[in-house]
Amino acid sequence: MSLIKNENLERNKNQIEVFVDAKTFDSACDKVYRKKVRKISVPGFRVGKAPRKVIEKRYGAEIFFDDAIEMLYPKALEDDPSRG
Repeated sequence: MSLIKNENLERNKNQIEVFVDAKTFDSACDKVYRKKVRKISVPGFRVGKAPRKVIEKRYGAEIFFDDAIEMLYPKALEDDPSRG
């Protein structure tokens, strides 16, 4: 993972661009899946027992993306050399 751009837009607004390789992002999505699977209900499966692919097919492949990004975001800020 690497920080590509950190642009100061306004006083309290920054725009950042981060590169995350596919392996790291998939690993983060898998961690999110293992955490959230206990709360997701899929017909034909007991609660917490549905496979990741079945959940993604039913609710969309991006169901775990937001939480994976939230998980990876702090590491990207740590790697920012301009933060001193």
